[in-house]
Amino acid sequence: MAENGLAVETGCAAIWEVELGSGAYRLFTTGLRDPNGMGWAHDTAEQWTVVHEHDAHGSDLVPDCLPSVRDSAFCG
Repeated sequence: MAENGLAVETGCAAIWEVELGSGAYRLFTTGLRDPNGMGWAHDTAEQWTVVHEHDAHGSDLVPDCLPSVRDSAFCG
């Protein structure tokens, strides 16, 4: 939805990697709708996030899916 213009949406629907020491940041994975909560498989370092696909239904809904995410991937 870009009600406030596309420039405001830049960097949305993504997971950002932030280097705490320097403050440097970059897009890690894009094309995800409302990613929240992340997990890592310790033996393989594979990363996962839950994704909410609903609009205007409140914040108490269960996640729609749990995709794995990869560096530089587009998941949309």
